[in-house]
Amino acid sequence: MEEKKKLERILELIRPRISPQTGFLHANLEDLRDPRQDPIPLTENLLYASVLLHTKSVQHIQEGRVLLEKILAFESEGNFPLYLHEYPSCRSAYQAVELLPIFFYLLRNCTSILSDDLQNRLISLSKRILQNLQKEELPKIIQRKIDAFLGRFSQEDWYPTSPAEWAEYCLCSQMQGSSLQPALDQWNRNLCVYMGEAFQYLQEGEEPLVTLFDYFMGEALGNLSARAEQNPMLLLRSILVRPMTVDFQASKGTTQEAFLLMPGQRPSGVLYFGGREKTHSFALDAKKGEWRLDKSKERIYVLSYTYAEEIPREEESVECAFFLNLSAASKVLIQGKQATLFRPGEWVEMVTESGSLRFCFIVDRGEGQWTGHILRGNRPLQKDKSPFACYDRIIALRTLRRSSIAKLQIIVETV
Repeated sequence: MEEKKKLERILELIRPRISPQTGFLHANLEDLRDPRQDPIPLTENLLYASVLLHTKSVQHIQEGRVLLEKILAFESEGNFPLYLHEYPSCRSAYQAVELLPIFFYLLRNCTSILSDDLQNRLISLSKRILQNLQKEELPKIIQRKIDAFLGRFSQEDWYPTSPAEWAEYCLCSQMQGSSLQPALDQWNRNLCVYMGEAFQYLQEGEEPLVTLFDYFMGEALGNLSARAEQNPMLLLRSILVRPMTVDFQASKGTTQEAFLLMPGQRPSGVLYFGGREKTHSFALDAKKGEWRLDKSKERIYVLSYTYAEEIPREEESVECAFFLNLSAASKVLIQGKQATLFRPGEWVEMVTESGSLRFCFIVDRGEGQWTGHILRGNRPLQKDKSPFACYDRIIALRTLRRSSIAKLQIIVETV
């Protein structure tokens, strides 16, 4: 997103949260849907002040200066509270480190519009923060942010394993002026989705959870997802993502669909398809047992699922299931007809906006009886816990009876 448009979009989304009485941004970060948004988060207000100053607009500069001065008054011995009402208590010993990147870009990009007094206060405050943290051995991520602020960050020996960690990697790398190519290799630019190693692939609503990594990749590739453009608090944080020019060279970053298998994790695998406007996902899930990708070719994936030898209790008879976000399919057909139950060998077809996704399972080893159910619910790693909210179709494989050694073969096709 172009810098000017990004700043305008942030102001458009954040302005309604600015209190006319206090002049602060009010938000309960633990629950943004709570009708009472009374708390005043310090970091988000500092980010908002940074947005105002980066616009370089005369009407915003004075407002940004005043807000910055107010926030700096809440320092407590080189640290800051999470919310202003908690002052002088500081819940996090490392809260001030989260502010260093904001100070870094204010001192680099806004010196011409900051008063000499504000510049000196930011410099001396940064020194106090660093001195305060030299008293103990720091967690690696905290030390890396400090190193980036001081211009001595190294990418060596750091290979992140989640979108959130890659966001921190990008933040430190950009402050240092290092290449973001290792991060670009983890991203699919057509699907606007993370493609690297992860312990969990989190979902928020019907799409992958947005993190700051989305904004780094969107800025680098000029292709920010629609879901990221609608997230006010993270879009506010994207002021830390500075304009850049990158030569995109990722081999796995331009496919129209992407399949990831993660044995032992939840979900155990996920097939992404769609595009920038909407990223759909078909996720595999099982608490026990072992998944394997036997073979794949264009738009066809052959998987196997080996059951755990322990026979489950009746209430745990759904040993594996699949989840498809609701808007991905307008209707579901079994053997070409509308139904909600299916058996081994029967094709389940989910008609999507651009074609269809077909699914079939057969018994490959062992003996038993299985039935499939189609219902609605939420995948286990759904972050939106709104009451009665439902975001997925569940294709559940229920075990009626089986031998202790059993294996299914699952064929997934996109047409």
